[in-house]
Amino acid sequence: MSICLFKSDLTNLASLIASPLGANLGEKVNPSVLQIIMGILIFATAVKSWLEVL
Repeated sequence: MSICLFKSDLTNLASLIASPLGANLGEKVNPSVLQIIMGILIFATAVKSWLEVL
């Protein structure tokens, strides 16, 4: 099994760019809004996983 270095480097670069943006946004947005967004993302992931299983 080999790892595609281009994809892993691209993921690392995106995380380096997005993490400061997310930290700044997290300071400005109400925590309850962040909880709702996180809940929606978790729910969407669960639905996608169940659809793949079925």
